[in-house]
Amino acid sequence: MIDLIQNKELIAAFVGAVATLFAVFLAASLSVKYLRVSELKRLRIKCVVDLISYRFVISGNSTSDAKVVFFAALNAIPSLFGDDHTIMRHLRDFREHDSSKKNDSLLSLIKITAEKSGVSLLNVSDVDLLKPFSM
Repeated sequence: MIDLIQNKELIAAFVGAVATLFAVFLAASLSVKYLRVSELKRLRIKCVVDLISYRFVISGNSTSDAKVVFFAALNAIPSLFGDDHTIMRHLRDFREHDSSKKNDSLLSLIKITAEKSGVSLLNVSDVDLLKPFSM
């Protein structure tokens, strides 16, 4: 009788250990997945903010530091938004247009990347985006 009780306790301890290991594995897997998704979202938002903040670079009068940040944001688009056909098409349009159409194509690119990233530009007009502040 005592052997039977000890066997049941041993089985219960084993089942508890397996359940604990499963819970730890599940929690770690979900945490890594959430971290990946949130980090991608953060990088996408940073990309949009850099595009908006340094959009004056295409006018030609900017520092080399500003150019580095702006072009880094443009170069990050394929890795951050490569799964979105519309954004990639807008990026190609921006690259292919001559300087007279750069503002319009940049405006379209900013709007579509902001939308995909969850950055609200609901109350931002085209004039707000096309006329950056400068001194």
